[in-house]
Amino acid sequence: MKVHQFITACFLIVFAGRAAAQSTNIGIPFIKNFTKKTYSGGTQNWGVVQDARGVVYFANNEGMLQFDGKEWRCYPLPNKTIVRSLAIDKSGIIYAGGQNEFGYFQPGEKGDWAFHSLRPAIPEAQRNFADVWNIAINGEGVFFRTRGKLYRYHEGKMSVIGHPEPITFLGLLGKRVVVQDGKTGLWYFENGRLHPIEGTKQLTHSPMVALLPTAEKEWLIVTLQSGLFKFDGQQTRRWAPADISFIKSAKPYSAAVFPDGRIAIGTTFEGLLIVHPDGRTWQHLHKENGLLTNNVLSMLADKDHHLWLGLDNGISYVLTDAPFSRFSPDGKAQGAGYDVQVFDDKIYFATSNGLFFTEWKNYYSPFENNRFKEVPNAKGQAWGLDVVDNELLLAHHSGSYLVQGSKAERNNYPNWGYWLFKKMENRPGLLVAGTYNGLSVYDKKGGHWQFRNKLEGFAESSRFVEQDGAGNFWVAHPYKGIYKIRPDADYRSCGAKKYGLADGLASDLKNHVFKINEDLIFCSETGIFTYDAETDRFKPYDEYNKLFGEKTGVKRLFETPEGDIWYVTENELGLLDVQDKSILKKVIKEPLPYQIREQMVGGFELVCPADAHNVFIGTENGFIHFDPKRKASGNQSFQLILNEFSCTSNGDSLISRGLFFENGRVSAQQPAGQIPTLPNRMNAFHFGFSATDFTEPGALKFKYYLEGLEDGWPDWSVKPEKEYTNLLPGSYAFHVKALNLAGAETEELSFRFEILQPWYWTTAAKAIYALVALAFAAGGILFFRSKYYKQKEKVVQSEKEIGRLKNERLELELAHKNRELVSTTVHLQHKNETLRKIKTALEKIKKESRDPGFSQTIGKVIKMMEMEENSESGWEQFTSHFNEIHPGFFDRLREQFPELSHKDLKLCAYLRMNLSTKEVAILMNNTVRGVEGGRYRLRKKFGLDNKANLTEFILRY
Repeated sequence: MKVHQFITACFLIVFAGRAAAQSTNIGIPFIKNFTKKTYSGGTQNWGVVQDARGVVYFANNEGMLQFDGKEWRCYPLPNKTIVRSLAIDKSGIIYAGGQNEFGYFQPGEKGDWAFHSLRPAIPEAQRNFADVWNIAINGEGVFFRTRGKLYRYHEGKMSVIGHPEPITFLGLLGKRVVVQDGKTGLWYFENGRLHPIEGTKQLTHSPMVALLPTAEKEWLIVTLQSGLFKFDGQQTRRWAPADISFIKSAKPYSAAVFPDGRIAIGTTFEGLLIVHPDGRTWQHLHKENGLLTNNVLSMLADKDHHLWLGLDNGISYVLTDAPFSRFSPDGKAQGAGYDVQVFDDKIYFATSNGLFFTEWKNYYSPFENNRFKEVPNAKGQAWGLDVVDNELLLAHHSGSYLVQGSKAERNNYPNWGYWLFKKMENRPGLLVAGTYNGLSVYDKKGGHWQFRNKLEGFAESSRFVEQDGAGNFWVAHPYKGIYKIRPDADYRSCGAKKYGLADGLASDLKNHVFKINEDLIFCSETGIFTYDAETDRFKPYDEYNKLFGEKTGVKRLFETPEGDIWYVTENELGLLDVQDKSILKKVIKEPLPYQIREQMVGGFELVCPADAHNVFIGTENGFIHFDPKRKASGNQSFQLILNEFSCTSNGDSLISRGLFFENGRVSAQQPAGQIPTLPNRMNAFHFGFSATDFTEPGALKFKYYLEGLEDGWPDWSVKPEKEYTNLLPGSYAFHVKALNLAGAETEELSFRFEILQPWYWTTAAKAIYALVALAFAAGGILFFRSKYYKQKEKVVQSEKEIGRLKNERLELELAHKNRELVSTTVHLQHKNETLRKIKTALEKIKKESRDPGFSQTIGKVIKMMEMEENSESGWEQFTSHFNEIHPGFFDRLREQFPELSHKDLKLCAYLRMNLSTKEVAILMNNTVRGVEGGRYRLRKKFGLDNKANLTEFILRY
């Protein structure tokens, strides 16, 4: 492919679909400066690059600087020399060139950048060189340019590219590596060697500093001394923008191109120039209007299309793609901005230092001296500007003025200050003016508005004045309340009624009145109210309160010509975009960056919507210009950065910076195989994080939670760090995401780690514990079994002893009972024997007696003795003792042999006691023969034969 065809293809890719933006350049972009004290590095910054995450890196005198939106970090080279150049390849590896050193940074074990020198790969004869000024990367390798050599690193091998002349520039022309020498122009690298590019002979008089694609499908070449050139692939021609002489004398040293075709040129002596594609210088930034120094060594148009500047002493970040710019009409005085008015093709600015104006146009040359002109006779506090019937009136601390062109003429007689002017809705020939001490009435005299009279009856300061449909004036005093002024028919005098807390307002303080869509709106420090004429009271305006919050204090409302509403609260500035123009039916609330709100003048907040593209905001140091229609063209795909994961258990110990290297690529996503496993003693951690939204880092919010300890996302927090302590062993995952002021969220970032169990709770320890436990269990079982059997033996012996003792006791008791039974038996025997003897003796006496009476008496005694012999009282006592010794004996016999008689049972009992026949005969008061007869009868009843022993049979029972 020919060079010009290749270039044309590159342009079609780079600039497809891009159109140049149009906007006024009345102000200069916002600039954020970083001194060497801020970033803790050297003074000079020779190069700047940005990685896929949005993190920026600077080639600094003391090493490679890194900035992630929150923290600066410096990575020095091994030989501690100046880093002159940086480049990032597609894999995310950062190549760096210093003095007599070059190599690359890639993530190390702790997720931090670690430098790997490529110097050992250089042939030993070519290892001595000075500074590496440029690095270029394409598909054919990584190229390093020193003053005298060109090194190529490809597929792990290093080679030196020979060239007869010193190489003064190295860059990319599309995807091709090109170099410049001082005699022949440009050369491109292909197939292992350099080839000349035709049509570049003009590029021999000065070193090139940049080679950039432009919107015209050409390449812009910026040189140090010879100016600017354009190359179309076939020929080179000079490009002479409007201020080329200034650009050449300023000595360009760096450059960048924006997507809309604007070109940024950093110079050695005059700071930064931003040139429009049509050749007009759009901006000129230098030390006097915001840069740290005028020597711009390097630059980068970042992913959001803002500009990073590496300076001779410091770093500047220029918000070139923001729709905001700043300016001070009074120059270095930088007075507060109070009001703006476009009138007769001029734009006027009321400031604390007076009234200033300039021509109202889309383009202002940054080299134009005295762009803003002061209006004579209007020095001092210029409070307000109002156009009434095609006349511009100035409300000033010293009175009211009629402004005509560049002049201001006093048009009031009383010597008091003025706040504003408003034409009366019901009396077109009159206007009302709010003054320091009441209201004044103006009418037309000689074709101009002139003071007519003061409206008597009201003398309070009237900075906020509106008129209702009934002709009443409403005046809000920030410190006293709200007044309803009822003028008389001729507007010479009036009646006034004051409203405050007692009348439905939230307070007597900080009340304001505004007219929006012909509706009076009353704003207080805690809410918005409307007036109810029927009750003569104020009530909450629900529709507005829903938009702002019931307790939100709205300080200002400004209606645009299109019907939208600008608002100012205590902490926010923004726009209510009224979609259907039927107020509050469909409204989108669009807050502006907080850094704008905090610059506004407290108590005198101003938003002046001149037209759809031009909104002016008053600040403490001038004005801010805002184009609502110009949307930032940056991709807004800012990313979250985990810049620290450290253990705080015993001091701070870094574990990871959140970068990983796997499969030859740098990544912020943690691979499964790179999850830290930490000992149990490391159980307290600190997470630090940031996001690569550099425009409003202070407005970033974060959400985070620790999986394994917490459940789900909490509310947003502005704190970019989180600590955890006393974590238990287990697996954890820290999840975090960020939200910027525009409402965009980053993708979730997670970091996993594991805390190991303590050594005494590891698997090996558990196995040992299990074995020990088993041993103890077995020993315990044996011990307790032995103890059990011993105890059981003791119990058995005890039970035996108890049994023995019980038996002994029972035997003793039985012996005792036997003795009692025997005693009873003996007693019965003795008694019966004695009675028998006595009876025998008495019978003998009776026979021998001759006295009938005595014999009769003796007979009675004998009869009584026979009755005693037959008495059962002795038997009952016997039975009682017998049953204690032989319980159930009688019951068992009766149950088995129910035919046994009472005498049979007695005989059985005596036989059970193994008594002799004679003893039984005595006890039964019978003869021996009678007892033997009884024994015979028992045998028959028991069914015993002659061989059976009756006594043995009875003993069974």
